[in-house]
Amino acid sequence: MIKSSPRRTLRAVHAACATLAALAMTGCSGCSLSRDPAPSQHPPSPASPSPTAQSDFPMYWMASSNEKDAREKGFKWADRVTFGDAPVNRNCAVLYEQWYAQDVKDRGLSITQTDAAYWGRFDAAIRTALDKYAPGADYSGLILLDTEFLPLFWGDRTGGPGIYPVSDYGRKPFDAWFAHIRDHRPEVIRGKNPKASEDALRESYESAVREWHEHQYATARQLRSHARFCRYGLPA
Repeated sequence: MIKSSPRRTLRAVHAACATLAALAMTGCSGCSLSRDPAPSQHPPSPASPSPTAQSDFPMYWMASSNEKDAREKGFKWADRVTFGDAPVNRNCAVLYEQWYAQDVKDRGLSITQTDAAYWGRFDAAIRTALDKYAPGADYSGLILLDTEFLPLFWGDRTGGPGIYPVSDYGRKPFDAWFAHIRDHRPEVIRGKNPKASEDALRESYESAVREWHEHQYATARQLRSHARFCRYGLPA
């Protein structure tokens, strides 16, 4: 993990952090993820920098080797990372999504709503991953939760009215959620016109995604209260 202090426009970083803040997953300052309560509990200060402001800020980039590479090549690529005189902190860990979310990947987000045993399984899985890769309740390094598979926002679905853009994830996640609502919660869309029905689908889906992410971070932070957390795809 390398730390640098570049001077650059913060527009993209602030926009990305705002997305996570909207999900109430962590507190966010600059592009550093903090352990403060959810941002909604802390109204922004009038003196806070605007997304277009330029200022110095710390940035951390992580390099990791998976176990398969280490077995096949006989070394961990991350151990060989060097940036000359720049300090490298190796007290970091990546938790890959298949270690704690394979069932949601395989069966869909709806299992968080229909399987009463789901949350207990999730808690046990993330505890196991943390105990293996970031052991000890006093672990104080950086932990990256490598959640890539789950779209944060609703997208176009097969047979839908086409009022939402096609997601980079394709239509499959949204087709599956529509089937879940149709079969298990039809009151969500009953009696609504196409736009209102699609908006209700969006609201129900994004609420479930928000619940999943909030639980993911709350559980991990409870188990490793001294660690810093970040999300795949964002500098931390």
